[in-house]
Amino acid sequence: MSLKKILSYTIIIGILLVLSGLAMVVTNKKTYNYEFMLIILLVGLVFFLVSILLLVHRNNLLNHKKLSSAFDYILFCFSVLFVLIYTLSFVISLSTVKQDSMKPTLKDNDKVFVLSYIFTKPKVSDIVALYIPEEDEFWVKRIFACEGDLVSYQYGEIVNNTTNTRYPSDQPFQNEDYIFNNVSVNDWDHITKNIDGLVDSFIVPKGYYICFGDNWNFSKDSREYGMFYYDNIKGHILFK
Repeated sequence: MSLKKILSYTIIIGILLVLSGLAMVVTNKKTYNYEFMLIILLVGLVFFLVSILLLVHRNNLLNHKKLSSAFDYILFCFSVLFVLIYTLSFVISLSTVKQDSMKPTLKDNDKVFVLSYIFTKPKVSDIVALYIPEEDEFWVKRIFACEGDLVSYQYGEIVNNTTNTRYPSDQPFQNEDYIFNNVSVNDWDHITKNIDGLVDSFIVPKGYYICFGDNWNFSKDSREYGMFYYDNIKGHILFK
């Protein structure tokens, strides 16, 4: 492949990165980490400007065959690298844990990687990044019940009859530092606000999920905001 063609491809990649960064910032800032969007924008801009500079001076490069071959190889590797980064940017992103609602699993300001649910579906016990429309923020919570699960309210607890899990008594972190309050009638009313009528049990509707924070007593979750729709789930927390 000629140097001119490689440089043309790198310019196109640079333009795509710049346009993608601008699109994320202007139209989709609730979906992506803001710092990540700016990085994509700046990398694309630098990539574009460097490619233009090399294209302008390509004749000088072509007069040095060894130098030209080296630039061919380097630019090809950079092109492949940035195409890979660009593709992964829609699958993996970086997010920051806010507040202490997931202690002791995750703490305030922990940095975590978020994997989008492209090839799999959310499942019970997954720790996920959720967009909270009322707060205009992403929060990290744990899935308690998924679409199709039978959920009921029994003696101050919420029960997932499908997985035979009870909250808060089955909450894994109960000890002298984490003693959890029961689920109140008001909590249950918020959880079931998308269900018609007063119910003691229901099947989670398609596309909805019930999520709680591990730090039960200090978490704003489905007990306040109700069930979360699938589109509000940014992805699965991989690790910090």
